[in-house]
Amino acid sequence: MLQKVFNYKPAEHDYRIWLVINPAVWLIPIFALVLLVALAVHAMVFAMPEYSWSKADDVKPTAQTIVAAPTQTAQ
Repeated sequence: MLQKVFNYKPAEHDYRIWLVINPAVWLIPIFALVLLVALAVHAMVFAMPEYSWSKADDVKPTAQTIVAAPTQTAQ
């Protein structure tokens, strides 16, 4: 029995999942579910302030703002 475990070759047995899952029936719902998961993850990430696209609009000046150097006047 242990020899069967170590003798397993997944590349030769990958086709078996399609004997159980008929792609004509389940492929489009699987793609729809993957799309919904991707949209949910993107919505969650873009809702975080550090990953928001509008981060540049929310930047507030700090106390370390660079002040323009004084100009010299000609006498």
